[in-house]
Amino acid sequence: MSPVFCYDHIENVPVVYTGDWESGVTYTQGRDNEFFGTSPEVVEAWEQLKAEMLQRYPR
Repeated sequence: MSPVFCYDHIENVPVVYTGDWESGVTYTQGRDNEFFGTSPEVVEAWEQLKAEMLQRYPR
């Protein structure tokens, strides 16, 4: 089975929805993110979930 999460640590930053684009965010806002969230708390929740999953299901 292919992994769902990247095994590398990626620095995710909150992405603010603007509504100006079809997806609501520009490519440059989220191009380096693994996860998308509109606040630091949401990004942290995704990163905690990733850490828990990788601990339970290592390579």
